[in-house]
Amino acid sequence: MMNSKARAEFDRVTAIDPKELTKDDVAFLKARRAYLRPEQKQVFSDVLKGEKEMTKEQKAVFEKENQKAVLKAKKEAEEKAKADKTVQESQNPEGN
Repeated sequence: MMNSKARAEFDRVTAIDPKELTKDDVAFLKARRAYLRPEQKQVFSDVLKGEKEMTKEQKAVFEKENQKAVLKAKKEAEEKAKADKTVQESQNPEGN
């Protein structure tokens, strides 16, 4: 469910002629295509062309891959911080 601010923006964008939409409007609409009614999907079909909704399985795979990437990035950041600390300590063994 959209919050009231997003809903107001959604209503504003869907009231615009598809040919008049800005790039930001199009991106907003594409990100919220699941909220479009069938008749709105038809009206904005040219704008949404090539954009397919993900199936639940595709969403699950995407989320799993995203979580793996986040965990990998965190691990790499921790390893880098540890290596940086080791280098710093070796350059200043007395802690000065």
